[in-house]
Amino acid sequence: MHPRSAHDWVEDSITTRFQLQVEEGGDRLAVITPARRLTYIELDAEIRGVAAALHSAGVNRGDRVVIIMEQETWLIAAILGVLRCAAIYVPIDPKWSIERGQAVMDDAQPSTVLADTANIFRAQLLQKGRHVEVINGELLSAQRRPYAPSVQSVSMIEPRADDSAYIYYTSGSTGPPKGVVDTHRNIIHNVRRYTENLEISAADRLTLLQTCGFSGAVSNVFGALLNGAAVIPLNISRTPPRAAAQWFAEVGATIYHSVPTIFRSIARTNVRIPTLRVIRLEGDASNRLDVELFNARFDRRCVLVNGLGATETGIVAQHLIHPGDVIDQGIMPIGQPTADMSVRIVDPEGRAVPPGESGEIEVTSRYLARGYWNKPELTRRSFQDAGDGRRRYRTGDLGVQRL
Repeated sequence: MHPRSAHDWVEDSITTRFQLQVEEGGDRLAVITPARRLTYIELDAEIRGVAAALHSAGVNRGDRVVIIMEQETWLIAAILGVLRCAAIYVPIDPKWSIERGQAVMDDAQPSTVLADTANIFRAQLLQKGRHVEVINGELLSAQRRPYAPSVQSVSMIEPRADDSAYIYYTSGSTGPPKGVVDTHRNIIHNVRRYTENLEISAADRLTLLQTCGFSGAVSNVFGALLNGAAVIPLNISRTPPRAAAQWFAEVGATIYHSVPTIFRSIARTNVRIPTLRVIRLEGDASNRLDVELFNARFDRRCVLVNGLGATETGIVAQHLIHPGDVIDQGIMPIGQPTADMSVRIVDPEGRAVPPGESGEIEVTSRYLARGYWNKPELTRRSFQDAGDGRRRYRTGDLGVQRL
């Protein structure tokens, strides 16, 4: 990220940080897909086009804009186009059922839906009975211009650090989906932790295998674009593992991120990706098999990173495995807390349990999510005041502090 103090970083908006990258390295590649490659200048032009269309549709500060798109360049332009309007993006995964999508629409009450051509019909189904405008963001990309003068008025709606940036909905496996709201400030702080831990620079190229509805995409998209690096979106559900590995080798991916099961399928192809320097696993438990595959199939300069994160917290802890390292237990550790994150293992009453005993993982920080959309009581129960501007969040995940 731009060499300013940590305090300065979290006082900016995401769009301000992105604009710094456009100004300082506009000719660098920003987004790489099998179909298209965009530089920062070209991506900025598409973002301006999206913002202009949203502005014409009446989108203003704090409005919710649903995004239903595949992993392509226009998804990235849509996200930043919404933020440029100081609005809030609400991703709906194209693979979700219509019922789940409708539940999100009912709860978020968006003014507009951005879809691509593949998902226009789905967006129109979700729109029925609602005063919601559907815009084809893919067509906006196809019609992009070097500069969009009509966006001048949009640029005056500058997002603030404390403005809400997105609402990500949980799976709903334990009840109706809950919308987690987070701010520009917290997202940038999360990116800073990620950047410092993995030493991300403009030379990096980060994979994006998570669909837009999965909050794990946040660190990849902004971890790349707020550092002048490139993001590499790929629809892994439609790409065989060997083809995915070959594509990452071809484009020179340097930071790979997925759940362990997808990593295993790619590692077993035996396709070498010599540019990889970081393999990051999250979203499910990693184990000894992942370490063995890492040691057997990847370059000796690469590191394996296992981590813990949640939509409500961002990246909480990371554990680095270097080539030749082994783990004694079957499950890989999640490591040490990242900057400004405090972690405890607690019992049901919230008391710390002794090392070696199992309990719930509790996170304390100034940079937890704002709360749950339209659920103030649940927010108060889930995010408890810890004093000095910090709050506590019980993750629901079990852990053990090693002796």
